[in-house]
Amino acid sequence: MINLVKEQNPMPEQAPDVRNKNFLEVAEGYTEEMAIREAMRCLKCRKKPCVSGCPVNIKIPDFIAQIAIGEFEEAYQIISEDSSLPAICGRVCPQENQCQGVCTRCAKGEPVAIGRLERFAADWHAAHYGDEEIPPVESNGHKVAIIGAGPAGLQAGIYAARKKVRTVVVGRMRNSAAYGISLENYFGFQGVQSGTDLLRNGAEQVRSFGGEVIDMNVLSLSRDGNLFSVKLENGEVISARSLIFATGISRKKLGVPGETAFANGKGVSYCAVCDCNFYKGKVVALVGGQSEAAVSAEFMTRYASKVYWIASEFEADRSLIDAADKASVERIEASVASINGDAKVTSVTLSDGREIALDGVFIELGGKSSADLAMDIDLMPEMDDTLKIDSKCATSVPGVFACGDITGRPWQVAKAVGEGAVAGLSAADYSKKVAE
Repeated sequence: MINLVKEQNPMPEQAPDVRNKNFLEVAEGYTEEMAIREAMRCLKCRKKPCVSGCPVNIKIPDFIAQIAIGEFEEAYQIISEDSSLPAICGRVCPQENQCQGVCTRCAKGEPVAIGRLERFAADWHAAHYGDEEIPPVESNGHKVAIIGAGPAGLQAGIYAARKKVRTVVVGRMRNSAAYGISLENYFGFQGVQSGTDLLRNGAEQVRSFGGEVIDMNVLSLSRDGNLFSVKLENGEVISARSLIFATGISRKKLGVPGETAFANGKGVSYCAVCDCNFYKGKVVALVGGQSEAAVSAEFMTRYASKVYWIASEFEADRSLIDAADKASVERIEASVASINGDAKVTSVTLSDGREIALDGVFIELGGKSSADLAMDIDLMPEMDDTLKIDSKCATSVPGVFACGDITGRPWQVAKAVGEGAVAGLSAADYSKKVAE
């Protein structure tokens, strides 16, 4: 039976005189009865506009139908087929502009509260199955894994390795903001210094104390109890007792004509996973030669009618390039000279003069962004993609630390190495304590 009430079931909240004395969530979440009533408002539309409005195409009517009949675990499993973070997305995803924004019920009333129902299913699963046994991750001996090979990450590596814990720094040095630039006014140095030399010397210092430096991007993170898993672009998985984010925050830009003009929904995007749904059946290009572009190019073949991968040099691991080739991605070895269009993107001009007609350009330079990696382990970035830390450079997730540009301004090498030292010491101490 369909519930024809036009308004959403209201979300229960803590009373003001109660919530001002604690740090719990204001919104308390639906009860089972509330969730069922709200789920019964779904009209089970034939065209399912909510699915098209979801960036990851969650089978929304299917999981809502399960909630309506009280099959809450089945609802969670359906969501999990397409999303690994339903509890987070149910809370922070802008449903009003996506799935709920296109809900058929908007024509005469409020949309189905899809986000609240997603949150309910995830919270119900956590309450009833949160202690289910998960096969343990096998340790490969690392105590501290540092993501990012810039000044902050390398300094963290030096201090962690000096504490006699097995340390690994992972990241492409050339992706650091300090690579290829000149530094001035840095403590202890007169005149202009080479940022590249500073990084190379830092890497050697890490190695001199027994640390490891791997020039490779990170594809994903996961956590199992006290062990973190760091998956590299070649498929190798590193386990560690503690993690340090030292990746910087800004998504790199091409700096070509048209890039800024066509950003914000006009055809230029910096996140294929976020905006894939807007390019179903269209022609797109991925720009960038490293792992994130490779993974995104293969991923976009599931949505776009044609995918180009444009790079002046294809530097990603061979396995990722082969996966893109197998998915019929067309690789073009060139650089983008300009992005063209009127109201929206219509083409790109390449460095060799060719013009490629298309509907969207995804700029994916370097590796996976720090914000995306953080969310892999349920660490929510701030609105500006920074990570909040305390005086020991610890984040809100036990065993996870951060340093450098990712923690906010000022974006200076001096601040980065200072925080790197603190983070390295803190992560080393934490890993020793956990191992005891």
